[in-house]
Amino acid sequence: MSTAPELPPVEQVLPGIWALPLPLTGTGLAYVTVYAIEADDGFYLVDAGWSSPNALDLLAAGLAAAGASLADLRGVLVTHIHPDHYGLAARIRAATTAWIALHPAEAALIDVRYSTESKLGASIQQWLHAAGVPHSRSDELGASMHAGSGDVGVCHPDLELRHGDRPPIPGREVVAVHTPGHTPGHLMFDLPAEHAVFAGDHLLSRATPNISFGPLSGPDPLSDYLRSLLAVADLGPRTAFPAHQHAIPDAASRAGELVRHHDDRLQEVLMVLRSGAETVHEVCGELAWHRRLESLPAYLVRAALGETHAHLLRLATLGAATVSPGPPQRWAAVSTRGTE
Repeated sequence: MSTAPELPPVEQVLPGIWALPLPLTGTGLAYVTVYAIEADDGFYLVDAGWSSPNALDLLAAGLAAAGASLADLRGVLVTHIHPDHYGLAARIRAATTAWIALHPAEAALIDVRYSTESKLGASIQQWLHAAGVPHSRSDELGASMHAGSGDVGVCHPDLELRHGDRPPIPGREVVAVHTPGHTPGHLMFDLPAEHAVFAGDHLLSRATPNISFGPLSGPDPLSDYLRSLLAVADLGPRTAFPAHQHAIPDAASRAGELVRHHDDRLQEVLMVLRSGAETVHEVCGELAWHRRLESLPAYLVRAALGETHAHLLRLATLGAATVSPGPPQRWAAVSTRGTE
């Protein structure tokens, strides 16, 4: 008989700041970390967590371990609208007086993702066909987009935060840092006095965040992400607290590692193009992954296709690849020089 994985304990990571692990289902990850910030007038959250039937009770228990309650919540800073970060926001707002904050580019995607799934489904199918995915697999891959979205309540923000904005948190200096790439409106939240930053999914301690092209992405998400990584160093020395995995003592160093990873991956994609692969689907199938692509669940195959497409678009931006219209689109290498 299988049991749910045990969650790490609530942990105080900085004075007045606690990490609250909340469980995930169906994602391959055991939990997402929500952070609670104590301020002069109550508590604020970074991200809301996944909306499972008992999620609000688990959040209340985590807050209790930090010496607070749901009634003490005054606001929720949402890094982005993926279900494990935004899913519980509507229920938190209904149960408390807390405001919800998002970047406007992220807020603009709420209805597209969660209120008009039939239109999104058609867009996903169009993208999959352009990527050269066989029709026999496109329905399964497209349906995986909605995994876990059923419990997400649509919740438009009370407060929109742009790069450099300081949300109203009495007694705490918190600065919104726009870091597009993982999503168009992804935000990190910087704590200059503590030399720390809440990284969301922009930086992870071990894994490389998923940077995908698709119906909900920007036109060149990997170029956006690489610029956002370089901007991390501008914050100065920082400990990064991501939503998954572990704290990162040197955020700028980790950002540099991720830049180098994507440089290597771009070279690999270019080599696959030169070997004769033409469609996103063909290129994806020739790349090295941590597990055999055919053994992955549908949502991870879709993520791999999106990552491959993002790298091809970056090569096009660099002048190292071209694409001809489809469906399916046909990609070709046009240069032997480096990808800078």
